[in-house]
Amino acid sequence: MTKQIFLLTLFFFYSAITLFGQDHFFTHFYSNRSFFNPALTGIRGSSVIAIRYKNQWRSSGSVSPFSTYSANYEDAMICGPFDLGISVLQDQEGAGQLTTVVGGAQLAGSFNMGRFTFRPGLNLQFGQKSIDLSGLTFADQLNAKYGFEDAFGNPNSTTFVLPAGGGITNTYFAPVIGVAGQLLIPRKRPNREDIYILFGGAVHNAVQLDNRGLFGQEESLLNIGTLISRRIAVHASVEFYTKLGGNQFVAVRPQLLFQRQANLQYLESGVHFGLNNFLGLGVYYHATARQVDQGINTNWLSWQFEYSHFTRVSNGEARRIDFNFNFSNNLSGLKNSVGMLFEFGVAYHFSKSLLCSLNPSGASSHLSRNKTRVCPNQSRNKIYENIWYNNIIF
Repeated sequence: MTKQIFLLTLFFFYSAITLFGQDHFFTHFYSNRSFFNPALTGIRGSSVIAIRYKNQWRSSGSVSPFSTYSANYEDAMICGPFDLGISVLQDQEGAGQLTTVVGGAQLAGSFNMGRFTFRPGLNLQFGQKSIDLSGLTFADQLNAKYGFEDAFGNPNSTTFVLPAGGGITNTYFAPVIGVAGQLLIPRKRPNREDIYILFGGAVHNAVQLDNRGLFGQEESLLNIGTLISRRIAVHASVEFYTKLGGNQFVAVRPQLLFQRQANLQYLESGVHFGLNNFLGLGVYYHATARQVDQGINTNWLSWQFEYSHFTRVSNGEARRIDFNFNFSNNLSGLKNSVGMLFEFGVAYHFSKSLLCSLNPSGASSHLSRNKTRVCPNQSRNKIYENIWYNNIIF
């Protein structure tokens, strides 16, 4: 088993070195899977409320770092064939504070074929961008001798005139269509857990409608008709467990994410280790690709730490709260100009689907047949990740 872990880890890191890519809003696929692929909405098997914050490109100068905030709710509806979600995100970039606000509703379905489940997903997402021009410096404001001021110490003005209606885009339509496949491979050895394989892909900004109404896709801040370009994301991961003795185990999850938008590419690869669902550690390599004449790529290595805490409420049901923290080391390009990337997240899991709980018969479907464990990893026509694995018997 040790040799298998080493070879899988080596393979994923080798893939990262030979392929390249681009970052977009959030860093890690593992912590933000439904954002990258709506088919993974509700895949953990619980109702969850999550918030996240990311900070990157911080420098020693006066330039503001890039910051991303998000909140989302996902409901794994074991009482029905669909899982639902809703999310909102705000991203701010640089001194000019280019701000992007995105919100959407996710729907994922499940079609079960024994130990394989096919999941299509859709995110009906809308966005808007705006910019603070007072934070920008234009080329005609720079004096070759005196810099930003003239010979008398007065700030240089610009001849740039913002077009009517510029500085903020119309609300644009940015739907995401995704598919995913889940496969459970049974282990024949005693006391061995199934191997869990997940793969899929999504097309972001899947349709391009050339109009300026609510369902248009113009993202130009100058109202010149530029449409938001499509982004493709594909991913694959495998998770297996190895026993340490007694009830102690380690879950190992190598994973790969590749994205492409226009001529920009991004690849994330690495491995996540989980100890008895309480502690987690992930190590990932992130690579980008640009033309040689555009400069050296800024690639980085990131570290992810997780802690999960279980509680019980008065009726004996479980609650789980996840804390995770990510930081990075820049390895090339701007490594001496910008600081580390930081990402924080908190997720609160309910042991029952809140929507299914509105129907008493649906709420009971979260219990196994012997009424001893909540949130099973397979129920009716779905396969879920059992985040309550090896927890206290309720």
